[in-house]
Amino acid sequence: MIRSRCVDVFQAKPDETAIAAEIMGVYRFRTLEPADFEASPLGREKGRATNFAQRMRLGHQAWGYLAPDGTVACYLWLSSPQLGEYQPDFELGLRAKIPSDAAYIWDCRSDPRHERQGLYRHGLVALAREAATIGARSVLIVTRRENHRSRNSILAVGFRQIGTMRLYGFGGLVLVAGRGRLTMAYAGSAVELPGLQNRKRPIQSAQP
Repeated sequence: MIRSRCVDVFQAKPDETAIAAEIMGVYRFRTLEPADFEASPLGREKGRATNFAQRMRLGHQAWGYLAPDGTVACYLWLSSPQLGEYQPDFELGLRAKIPSDAAYIWDCRSDPRHERQGLYRHGLVALAREAATIGARSVLIVTRRENHRSRNSILAVGFRQIGTMRLYGFGGLVLVAGRGRLTMAYAGSAVELPGLQNRKRPIQSAQP
């Protein structure tokens, strides 16, 4: 059985992102720790707390908003070569290879009780600014084509679409089409995201 995904890739320079609206309600934005997820419905759901603790040990950073009751209202993940060499999860068992001058925002989620408060949009801008402090010249984010709410928020704060990637998985292989090239990747290997330093390349194979 062939599995397929279509994702759009967006990019912005940190100082290009902005939002005028205020957050509705009282929330605190900061880096998150395993204990924050262990004490929150979002962390207990699907065993995220354990998985997220492992991510942090590998160098990925979790940022988010805490609600007045201390639970996680919204979280976003930030990864960059400056933070560690381990590549974040992508699609169909692949990992994302981030350009050396970029940061990558991924796996973002809001607690349903705190949706439509502006947390996701404000979080995107806050993380873009944080990326600048670690030396990133640009920030990337990917969303599936059918996720219209995420797309609208990404565009609203200043990101622009720079490409589309189509992925087709069969067995332990994934065919990746985008930016005028084809790549055959093995599950668990990393595929390049578009970025300032990337150039078009011919068909190639990504080794695990």
